Amino acid sequence: MVEPEKGGGILDKAKFEINAALAEEWGTDGEEGNPSEDWPYSLEYWGIAQGWTLYRFSDGRVTRYAGYATDVGVISGPVADMTLDDLSDEFRGGEWMYEKGPVELEDEAKDANGAVPSQEDRLAAVDDLACEARGFDGEYAILRGYYLVETKGHVALIRPHRSRGEALVIGTNMEPISIGFQKATPDRRLCIALARQLPV
Repeated sequence: MVEPEKGGGILDKAKFEINAALAEEWGTDGEEGNPSEDWPYSLEYWGIAQGWTLYRFSDGRVTRYAGYATDVGVISGPVADMTLDDLSDEFRGGEWMYEKGPVELEDEAKDANGAVPSQEDRLAAVDDLACEARGFDGEYAILRGYYLVETKGHVALIRPHRSRGEALVIGTNMEPISIGFQKATPDRRLCIALARQLPV
C-alpha cells in the first residue's frame, strides 16, 4: 500500500486518498511518481455536498469532481455543468431511489414472489405515464427507467424521438419535470429530478 509522501491535515489525507485511488484506477499515463496530495491530479477544493467534501480537477478531457470518506472510499464523476446544489440533489435523489428497491425496466426477470411485475407490465405502466405527460403525445425513447419495489411505482427519463428538446422525468404520483444536464448520465439526471420532488 502506498503511503502519503508528506503529512498534513484531514484535507491533505483526503486529497492523497483521492489521487491514490485515481492513479490505481486510471494509471498515470506512463509518468513516474508516487501519488501525493498534488499528483497525478491537482485537486482544487470545491465545497460540501450532502456531507461530502469535494474537489474539482481535470483529467485532460473533462472537469471532474472527487471526494473521500473513510467508511466509503473515493467517489468521482464528471461535473457535467452541475453546481454543488445540483450535485447535492443527485446524491439525495440517488439515496432515496436506492432505498426504494429499484428494478431496471430492461430487467426481464420477474421476482419469484410477485413483488416485481413483468417487464411487459412495467413498460406498459411507463407508457401510460408518458401518454399523460404534457408534450409527449407521440413516439418517445426511454433513456432510463425503474420500478420501485417499496412504492410499487415507476420512474423514467424519456425524450421525444423527433426532438432535441429537454428530456422529461415522469413517475407515479409525481409531476413531470424537465431536466437538463445533457452531459450527465440518465441515472444522474433521474436522481436530480427525484430529489427536486422530495420534501426539503
